[in-house]
Amino acid sequence: MAGRFPKPWLELPRDAVEHVARQVQVAARELAQYAFTSRTTKRHRTEIRDLTGWHECTGTDLVKLTSWLADEIWHNERRAEAVRAEPLRHLREKRIEPTTADQISTVVRPALHQAEDHAIGEVADWLARAQRCTWRLDTLHHPRQPTRPRPDPGPSPPPALTYMPTAPLTGALRTRPAK
Repeated sequence: MAGRFPKPWLELPRDAVEHVARQVQVAARELAQYAFTSRTTKRHRTEIRDLTGWHECTGTDLVKLTSWLADEIWHNERRAEAVRAEPLRHLREKRIEPTTADQISTVVRPALHQAEDHAIGEVADWLARAQRCTWRLDTLHHPRQPTRPRPDPGPSPPPALTYMPTAPLTGALRTRPAK
């Protein structure tokens, strides 16, 4: 159910243990004697992974997962809680045994930072390409500096910037009274 091998036998659902015990004609309580940390258990896990095509999550897998996650979420989501399910889903698709919750956190945090950097970079590139945009932003940011238009202003700014004032804002905002 969790997509990984259980650490202690108590993590196994009781119904599943009883079902398998009936199939192999063994008492369910026998599972308590199985050593989950022995070399034999590790060999069993390796054999099961080989048969099913899964593999353990490596450091390289975590690095790839971080990059993949940043590419997937950069334009949609910025909340860590909402993103946590995506790495687990992707690991299952790739047949990689899911990691611990702490390791998932070490993937989500840098992915969110990478996604934010990507989004900021894209907006900065768009603003740099917009005609006179940087000049207008500087004018808004430094209102005491004289405002001189460039000698060749070029074509008009993109529609999103058409309402940006060309002179510094002075005075307080005025609002209409509510009706």
